[in-house]
Amino acid sequence: MLRTAYRGFTSTITLVAALLTLTATSVGASDNNKKPLSVSVSAHSAAPANKAKAADAMSHVPLAFEANSGQTDSRVQFLSHGAGYTLFLTRDEAVLTLANGENQPDVLRVKLAGADAKSKVTALERLGWNTNYFIGKDPKKWRTNVPNYRKVQFDSVYPGVSLVYYGNQRQLEHDFVVAPNADPKQIAMEIAGAKDLSIDESGNLVITTARGDVKFEKPVVYQDVNGVRKDVTGNFVLRGKKAVGFEIASYDKSKALIIDPVINFGT
Repeated sequence: MLRTAYRGFTSTITLVAALLTLTATSVGASDNNKKPLSVSVSAHSAAPANKAKAADAMSHVPLAFEANSGQTDSRVQFLSHGAGYTLFLTRDEAVLTLANGENQPDVLRVKLAGADAKSKVTALERLGWNTNYFIGKDPKKWRTNVPNYRKVQFDSVYPGVSLVYYGNQRQLEHDFVVAPNADPKQIAMEIAGAKDLSIDESGNLVITTARGDVKFEKPVVYQDVNGVRKDVTGNFVLRGKKAVGFEIASYDKSKALIIDPVINFGT
């Protein structure tokens, strides 16, 4: 059993034998002999009232990023289990597996076109709990005391642009931090596994999958000017059928710029 202790309460999760799998190509591998990513988590059944309380409690818990200590494919640097999805962070893309109630999940791959695949990856803000995986009967295959972190940062994915993942159990956020005088137009997210990409009337990026829509909410763009947050107008812009970037209004290029699109799985 996987026991994850949070401040003030303990949640016990059972790992089921039938593992969800992603094909090796779902993380951009060119080697067909590599094993697929595997992860499966199933919660204990509980009364509706208890489920509601647990869901409310989890909504206030920071999204935890586990260092890969051998519990999944070696290409993965960090992974995170959210509400209805699992996120795998490799050096060159983010792989999202979306629960759909069937044996195989829907898979979205978000890759930064032209980004530096050798950018430095750093875990930030160690959390006060570890994760244990006891799968099968062979203790050699168990993974214990896997550290959890609040954030994961990829330095210099583009010249002068870093990427930070964080959030809570219900929402996943990733900030593009654009250094002074760097160009935000470098950023281009290529999205594979979607049936369609569109931008709705509210400025949200809508990713249509076989099971429904996933939204990247209209980006919040801002600068810190002498300790005061100054909002900047910014929007998604489609670049072909499978890629999206950002269109940013005039801003002070002598100061850093933050671009923050929130991923909403509620749809």
